[in-house]
Amino acid sequence: MAKKQTFEAGMSELEALTARLETGDMTLDETMKTYEKGVTLAAQLKRQLEDSRKRIEQIDPDTAEITPFEEKNHGLS
Repeated sequence: MAKKQTFEAGMSELEALTARLETGDMTLDETMKTYEKGVTLAAQLKRQLEDSRKRIEQIDPDTAEITPFEEKNHGLS
């Protein structure tokens, strides 16, 4: 079973794929495979960010009640 890649490792890989695409030194087939891998990786990273964002909670200082993070109140929508 493959170990899940960390977000940071995924970002490094995506940056490397982007740099490789920017060189223009690949065949069309290599370019398409690299592009597709990058798009897939970007989608995975986006899901990781969304999952992490959902896990963030806020503690009300007055009641010590834990509530879900509300993006609309923090300019993240």
